[in-house]
Amino acid sequence: MGYNQNQENSVNGVNTLVFDIVGTLLDSVGTIQSEITDVFINCGIDEHTAQDVAYEWNSKQSSFPAAIASGQQPWMLEDDIRRHLLESILESRDILLNQDDFERLATVGRRFRPWPEASRQLNELGSLITTTGLTNSGFTQIIEACTHAELRWHALLSTQFAQTYKPEPAAYKLAIDMLGIVPQKTIFISTHPWDLRAAASHGFRTAYLPREHAQTPAPNDQFNLTLQSLDDLIVKLRNGE
Repeated sequence: MGYNQNQENSVNGVNTLVFDIVGTLLDSVGTIQSEITDVFINCGIDEHTAQDVAYEWNSKQSSFPAAIASGQQPWMLEDDIRRHLLESILESRDILLNQDDFERLATVGRRFRPWPEASRQLNELGSLITTTGLTNSGFTQIIEACTHAELRWHALLSTQFAQTYKPEPAAYKLAIDMLGIVPQKTIFISTHPWDLRAAASHGFRTAYLPREHAQTPAPNDQFNLTLQSLDDLIVKLRNGE
């Protein structure tokens, strides 16, 4: 069953875009799967095990920040979470990697590959409107990742500055307060429905951008826009639709 789109489908009055980055512009899951497979096969470990480890690592990485935000775990940067979880998963499976291979995987968040056309599309959007990023990645990590992927911003924020993680309210308030954003004149773009629900609760207009590996919307989800591609948004902004 599909979600209830119920969209206004307009960009009238919008002066700012806020993007989620990891998952929305960067293919984190695909990059991790590829990197683990390369490392494991080079070490003589089968591809099935590589995919199992990638799945477990991605799953635990997505749930760990919620435990931090709720106070169940102490604050940790996303890079440190990724490293901690990888170490734990490899140990539980009796997989021993040399230091270089372990470091390659532990720092994969700094080399996430962009989705096709993401760099070009973000540049075009940046010529039309203010583009900002709000990410759960640590600031140093996301600067390296965006440099590697050639993603250029007018402003870039990490929830590290608020020592929390989306979808906690302080994460969205960070963007509103630090950048002087008016949520009603801003479109929040994400592939994560949970991210858009939280952004909407702060008054942001929302745009859902489907990506492979991402969670699908719930039947009762409502977004202002659903984009098949960021090119859809470029056309709307150029035409003032």
